[in-house]
Amino acid sequence: MRAAIYYGLRSIEVGAHPDPVITAPTDAIVCVVLSCGTKEMRR
Repeated sequence: MRAAIYYGLRSIEVGAHPDPVITAPTDAIVCVVLSCGTKEMRR
């Protein structure tokens, strides 16, 4: 699947990533469809 991968401040790339798998009862899969940046991210 394609995913936004966060490497650090001002370093976000879209690339291939394996499909998520739930392996423990406390695991969760979250789909973020919209994100608003802060003033720090817009510099």
